[in-house]
Amino acid sequence: MELKVAKGSGSGPGSNVSELEQDIRYISEKNPRKTLMQQFVFSNPFWLFFAVIWLAFFIILYFMRKHIKLRNNLTEFKMRMALRVAKNRLKKAARFSRDGMENEFFQELSHAMWLFITDKFAVPISDLSVHNAKQTLISNGIDDDLANRFAEILQACDFARFAPVSDKGNMKELYNKASKLIVDVQTGVK
Repeated sequence: MELKVAKGSGSGPGSNVSELEQDIRYISEKNPRKTLMQQFVFSNPFWLFFAVIWLAFFIILYFMRKHIKLRNNLTEFKMRMALRVAKNRLKKAARFSRDGMENEFFQELSHAMWLFITDKFAVPISDLSVHNAKQTLISNGIDDDLANRFAEILQACDFARFAPVSDKGNMKELYNKASKLIVDVQTGVK
C-alpha cells in the first residue's frame, strides 16, 4: 500500500511563517532557573548543615562511648546511680506511708538507706552493720553528725519493724529526715 501526499493550499498551521517570531515566545539564552533543591546543594547553608550533622554524630558517639565505658565499670556505675536508686526507693516508701502500710514503709526506707551505702561506697552487703555504715561514712569524709543521724534512722527503722510495741506514728518525720540525709551525704562526699 502506497500513500501519496499532495501539496496543500498553504492555509494550514505552518503556512504563515512570517508571524513565527510573534507566535513563539523568545527562548532565553541565560541559565535556566534552578529549583530550590539545586540552589541548596553545595551552597554555604548546605555545607553548614552537613558540618552540623557530622558534629552532632561525633558528639553522640562520644557520649555513647562514655556511657558504655561507665556501664562496663559496674562499681563506678553503681556509685553514680546510688542517689537515683535511693530516691526511687524513697518514693516507694512514701506510697506505703500514704497507704498506711507501716511495716512495708519501714522496710523500704531501711532498704533505701542500706542500698545507698552499699552502692555509693562500694561496701559489700555481707559487711553491713550500723557500726560499719557509720565507719564507712566517716572514712569517706562525711561529717560525724551526718553519720550519727544515718545510724539513728537505720535503728529507728529496725526498731519500728521488729519491736512488738512501737510508735509508728512518726513515718512522715522519719521519711523527711531520711531523704534530707541521703542528699546531704551525697553532697558531702569528697
